[in-house]
Amino acid sequence: MKTTIRTRKWGRVWPIGSSSGALVAAVGLIGGSASAQSIAPQRLSPDLLQTLGVGSRSIAMGGAYTAVADDISATYWNPGRLGYLTRREFMIEYRPVVASNFNSMVLPTGTTASTGVHPGNPQVGFVGLTLPLSTQRYDKTKPGSADRVRADLGTIGVSYTLGGYFSLHSTSQLIAPGLDANNNPVNNDQATTTDQFVRNSFISVVYGTRFAVRRKAPAREFGIGVGFFVVNQEFSSKIAQSSFQQATKPNSPKIPIGIPLLPTDVSAHGGGVGGSVGVSYQGVSNDGSSTSPFSFGMSYRSKAKLSGFNQPLAESFNDEIPDRLNVGMAYTADLKGAHSGTLKHASVLRTAVEVQFQSAANRRRDSAGNLSQTDQRRAVADLHLGLEWVPRLDTSVRTPIRMGFRTVSNAATVYTYYDNIFSIGAAYQSRSEGALVFSIEPTAEILTSNGLTQYTITGRIQF
Repeated sequence: MKTTIRTRKWGRVWPIGSSSGALVAAVGLIGGSASAQSIAPQRLSPDLLQTLGVGSRSIAMGGAYTAVADDISATYWNPGRLGYLTRREFMIEYRPVVASNFNSMVLPTGTTASTGVHPGNPQVGFVGLTLPLSTQRYDKTKPGSADRVRADLGTIGVSYTLGGYFSLHSTSQLIAPGLDANNNPVNNDQATTTDQFVRNSFISVVYGTRFAVRRKAPAREFGIGVGFFVVNQEFSSKIAQSSFQQATKPNSPKIPIGIPLLPTDVSAHGGGVGGSVGVSYQGVSNDGSSTSPFSFGMSYRSKAKLSGFNQPLAESFNDEIPDRLNVGMAYTADLKGAHSGTLKHASVLRTAVEVQFQSAANRRRDSAGNLSQTDQRRAVADLHLGLEWVPRLDTSVRTPIRMGFRTVSNAATVYTYYDNIFSIGAAYQSRSEGALVFSIEPTAEILTSNGLTQYTITGRIQF
């Protein structure tokens, strides 16, 4: 349903609601049109509905993680890296998410509007568990021996991921001159408050393995992984609207007129399925004692078609999650600080670069041929850069320092803006005989457009 007000003085139609949903109602006062296609985009937030990162380490490294992932978050970043996990691992991430606000007032003298973002409610962003598979077999290097060795059969990972989140609180007020029933001059005052959020989450089951080709030194080690995911999307829109008429004489009372023009409370759930595949490459010495400084990774996550909303307002927001392709490489430098002829102060400096591609989505058109969905998306590419320094490899406690940078394009052309995000993070890792026991990893992300800082903390345990 679409409702409009035509003012006596301006002779212009102002949209109050449309089939594109409550978000279009909020931004429509600026654009002055009745469809999402013709509205001048009001930039409410960076595009975090489809681009939230996973895991403090990857977030701190700017999302440049496809060639680096060595934890359970590989279920999200690159299934091809999951086979590098040979121990059971549990990881949980906790983070607030960015919320947006939009305020506008339309007066006979002009229009004012303001937007902003702020940290939203904290919530669990990721939970994952790995289960390495192995068997015992006879040692082929010792013919006739009864000795058995452990043989890796790959790793299974199961995870929950908060894939994306959009939250909007908007207030809009329209004051337009008019005439009452007795042709006396009045001001028509209409106020609308909208609270809307959209959240998608993934349950993923992934299998990854690795194998080496040792035809010549250095050997080439490959990882490959495949996954299946079920995505659930929640949609909620709560709208309160009031209309008054007030005489132009000073201190005149406001007289309620009309009835609420929009649905007041809509909630819906939709879902879909998809798959992912990933590969990785890294050179290793033939005896497995050292690795090449270069590693490469590539992963693809398929598009998910959402269905089952049973609410036109939810379907008019979106019904697709775009597919995603990540291609990255990393270089690890051994910084060997000699001390009395030993490598006591050896450290590692790791750099990573990655490009992420997302396809166009939610391009459904109405009967007039206009794009009709609020979350209409164009194809975009974003750059991810990461840096990690791990001092003192010879101790049982490590404290890596990480920095990163990533771009966030305005793929959702109706309501997002292009942004750059700087990130910084650290970790406190306890190790036993070189293997991780537990790790606490805080991270901060800084949105360059407005200086907003959001925090993430991740805990990891291997056993």
